[in-house]
Amino acid sequence: MKNAAATVESRVRSILEEELGVETIGVGETLEQAGLDSLDRCELWIKLEEEFGLPETDDDVEDECETVWQIVAYVERKKAQ
Repeated sequence: MKNAAATVESRVRSILEEELGVETIGVGETLEQAGLDSLDRCELWIKLEEEFGLPETDDDVEDECETVWQIVAYVERKKAQ
């Protein structure tokens, strides 16, 4: 399971870096600290839904997932369902 989470984390980081221009972000750093505004966050979730085949997320999920680690945990939970 740790390897799967690492793979999800690397893919999330790839989206943040390649698609949204985030240079570096720690697993505990918030998306706001990384410089993402609300439009960037919407774009991030659209990319995550496409990348991982997730159902469309609602605002509550997006608000709860503030860090890379929280996003990774959410994606892992959804993939396990």
